Amino acid sequence: MPRQVDREARREQILGAAVRVFARQGYAASRIEDIAREAGVAKGSVYLSFGSREELLRAAFDGLADRSGALLAEVGRHPGGPAERLAFLVRSAMELLEGERDLARVPLDVWSAGARRP
Repeated sequence: MPRQVDREARREQILGAAVRVFARQGYAASRIEDIAREAGVAKGSVYLSFGSREELLRAAFDGLADRSGALLAEVGRHPGGPAERLAFLVRSAMELLEGERDLARVPLDVWSAGARRP
């Protein structure tokens, strides 16, 4: 009987591997082969979950945007005045980035690569 693969779990495994590879090597230098190796899957498995490196990058940024949006909604519900809410926002944003150090590096890498182009 063939082994069942949890597609969503495999997708998250590959996405996590892509973020680690992008953070370590830089987006421009990363290849699908590198991501597959990091995830411990075949290259074809990466393409079954994501059509391209760009799609992997977009999925990583979408996930960060979702978590950032949830954080902003939480700030809106936080009790206190503007100063307390701002302090809560800064603390929470730092905790989010601390928990996702590799993902926090990726936008900086992509931005700096674009900034270096004439």
